[in-house]
Amino acid sequence: MSITYNISRRLEFILLWIFSLIPISGYLLGNGYLNYYGPQFPFFSGHYIKYLYTLFVYTPETGISPSVQSVLYLFMDIMPVNNTIILAKLYLILIFSSIYFILWKLTDIILRVLNINNFIVKILSILFFYLIPLYMQLIASNWFNVILGILSLTYVVVNIVNIQYNKMKLTKKTIILSGIALGFSAMMDPRFYIWFLYIIMIFLLYTIITYRESLLNIIKSLIGIFLVSLPFLIYVYYIFIYPSLITVPISKAVSFGALRPDSLSYISGFSQNSDFVNLLTFISSWWPSVIPSSPSILFYPRNKWFYLPAYGFNDQILLPNDLISYIWLSSLFIFIAIVFISIFDKSRRKISSELLLALTFMIGVESGTDFPFNDFTYIFDVLPSKLPVIGGIMSTAFAIPFYAEWTNISLSLILAAIGFNYIISFIRKIKTKYIIGIVLILIMSFASWQYFNGTLYPSQHTGSFPGNSISLEGYYYPLNPPPQWVRVMNILSTSNAGVAYVGEGGFSEKWTNYQFISLSPPLMPGYATISPPHITYVNQTPLAYDIAGIKYLFIDNTSYIPLSNSFIYSYLNNSGLKVVYAKADVYLLEQPNASVFREAKMGIYFSPTNETILFKAECLLYPLLNYTPAIISPEKLIIL
Repeated sequence: MSITYNISRRLEFILLWIFSLIPISGYLLGNGYLNYYGPQFPFFSGHYIKYLYTLFVYTPETGISPSVQSVLYLFMDIMPVNNTIILAKLYLILIFSSIYFILWKLTDIILRVLNINNFIVKILSILFFYLIPLYMQLIASNWFNVILGILSLTYVVVNIVNIQYNKMKLTKKTIILSGIALGFSAMMDPRFYIWFLYIIMIFLLYTIITYRESLLNIIKSLIGIFLVSLPFLIYVYYIFIYPSLITVPISKAVSFGALRPDSLSYISGFSQNSDFVNLLTFISSWWPSVIPSSPSILFYPRNKWFYLPAYGFNDQILLPNDLISYIWLSSLFIFIAIVFISIFDKSRRKISSELLLALTFMIGVESGTDFPFNDFTYIFDVLPSKLPVIGGIMSTAFAIPFYAEWTNISLSLILAAIGFNYIISFIRKIKTKYIIGIVLILIMSFASWQYFNGTLYPSQHTGSFPGNSISLEGYYYPLNPPPQWVRVMNILSTSNAGVAYVGEGGFSEKWTNYQFISLSPPLMPGYATISPPHITYVNQTPLAYDIAGIKYLFIDNTSYIPLSNSFIYSYLNNSGLKVVYAKADVYLLEQPNASVFREAKMGIYFSPTNETILFKAECLLYPLLNYTPAIISPEKLIIL
């Protein structure tokens, strides 16, 4: 019996691991490049890619810091493979497997703390996490740091629950691990730290009312957790403040105006999709990387998707006007329904009501200016950013309120375990339990049917597409750029000079059939300086590029919206730049004498409205320099 039980559990572990890879199966089983989120896309061949990827980067403002995709870069040193496509697949398998293993162990902890001994509940809880619509948005944006932050925060919250529900005193090991988890979540995104303070505020108030005997124990544990997390927080604080200190005194660097301003009017721009219907269905993203869609779009030819009705800012949702669409829309509420069903579990009602109170509060925070009372939005989305020192550094954390939905997954994962257990325990017959479990899985799967395509289509909205501007393919659809496009990438990858990219914003090339998630072009590790004048005449280009430190001009005319022939001709023949490569709507021009400076963001950009090359001042750094051009020493790349 024991051997059979162990084999069954191992088989279930493997099957769920395979399930976790379904969203990327289109890329894993296909042949082509991956659309990475970030300025460095692996559209390069062979050894060229090694010129781009480094484990650590040194900059004068922040010192040495690890690269976001350092795992992939490490592969290039330890794996005897130069094929970019294979390396990207190995990277994704490792990342998704790591997330799955953490989730598997975390659900064990949640069920143990809640005293739930039901493997069906474990399976349902894992599937709940994967099928919740927000998870698809995160993996399609390559926000693996956010996913790891969500899981880390869940670990901390469930340990606090353990103190209350089981009247436990956390061991030193658990406190240390919780502190590391909290600090790690802040490393993944500093907003987690701030939102955790909100959640703990609710927990402490609830404890005073309901769990007074545990109040002292919780306070002691929280002090220990916060102390352990301090080194991580100090590092995050340092990253925020140090770039400002190189130009202004500390009193100005930590002021509210030093970073992105926060106001109700600013927040309202990011609240356009945060109505409570979207909040309760976990689809409140301002610019979704996966367009939530009814499965009835499968009955329409792909070329007619452009003309299906889309709703919300940046086409938040694609909804054909048919019965299936409205059934699907209703099914999205299954996740929040399971969460709120937890309140009916009498033995765990105190815990579920506390978590639901925190969840409801965070839903209010993420609603931004859609919350009925502006005072609430001001207090929790604006006022904290105005606090002395801390507020100025962390003001960006409050600027986009719907991101608070990330914490709702942490709370919902614990509540879902209680809800699933209540539903399963309510049924006495074993066969009926399995039937109910299967029905729940089917409803969640129907709601998130895009999870099963393997590419997460349809993808992000882009203005260059016709009709509703929704992409025809998914994010993990393998890309096969034309050889001349890759050739230019290979040339640029061997240089550390600045590059100006001319093409349709959002990168909606005809050969992709969808928009690149990042709005930044695939630039090399290049540098630019800030300079105010615009280029009015094409013959000003050499001097302007010399000033800006732009060495290369990459003209890509493979977009859905083509450039005019006169524009291309003028730059090829009258700009004074040297033509390095020109083939099939792809052109690379060079200014050999360009200086190399560095700037926080690209210093030159292309305006598609009037087809002019413009200088762009970095909005955050520019005011700190009293509106004078910034000339900063080039960053050094350290290859380890």
